[in-house]
Amino acid sequence: MNDASPSADDPSATQNAGDRDAALREALSEVYHDLNNALAVVAGNAQLLAELARADDLDAAFTDPLDDIQTAYDDMSEALERLDDLRREAGQNAAVPPNRSSSDSASGPSASREEEGG
Repeated sequence: MNDASPSADDPSATQNAGDRDAALREALSEVYHDLNNALAVVAGNAQLLAELARADDLDAAFTDPLDDIQTAYDDMSEALERLDDLRREAGQNAAVPPNRSSSDSASGPSASREEEGG
């Protein structure tokens, strides 16, 4: 039987799968970080505008779009959390070298860094 999944008898295939998983986690982390930073700028400026609008007692023509921005911020934050969940799942499903058990791969300095988002 010839399937495409890495074989426990083929360490290079396991290593290649592990490299791909690591690259995927890294890419997801970068996208999450970039989007999260941009979203923080948008949210901060929208909050500033909302405070200024309240201080100047501006009408709904100005404040309603700010409410839309807040709603979009909430939606994007939830989407980013799903992206971060995918990154974490990719780390949990990473290929384990044949000489290590899956419980060994979840310990050590890199495991704690992964859980911190990094």
